[in-house]
Amino acid sequence: MSKQDDKTQAAKDIAIKALAARDLTRRELIEFLVSKRHHTEVVDSAISSLEELGLVDDRRVAEAYVRTRMDQGPIAKVMVETELLERGIEPETVTTVLGTMMKGQDEENEALELARLRVRVSPARLDPDTIRRRVFAYLSRRGFDEETARQAVETAAAEYLGRP
Repeated sequence: MSKQDDKTQAAKDIAIKALAARDLTRRELIEFLVSKRHHTEVVDSAISSLEELGLVDDRRVAEAYVRTRMDQGPIAKVMVETELLERGIEPETVTTVLGTMMKGQDEENEALELARLRVRVSPARLDPDTIRRRVFAYLSRRGFDEETARQAVETAAAEYLGRP
């Protein structure tokens, strides 16, 4: 075995340990190995080898991530898309995965259900404007666009707070 092969094997071993702990995208794994002071050629060789074995698969990582995010409750598609792109997954893969896994998602209805829940469980001591502001902020953090969040808050407020 050559010195280059030894370095590649060491990089693969480190990558496998990292993958055992957490699903990583191709880009995340490259950044991790580079941070461990492996040369680019060694990293590329190790990643290629792991891809051939099926251990590095951005589509699988994206699907698992979307499933996890959806299990945590309603979330806007655009937020999940942004998170996947930030993790280095190719835009085409993101579009395909989201199109498949989030097909038929009714963001307006999900935002309304979240708003209703948040309005109902808000402390009674809060005035209606504070409740509206907090619920709007919550929906915004979940990735819903401003218009969807505003409409959901107003509808929920009218239903549970008695005035629009």
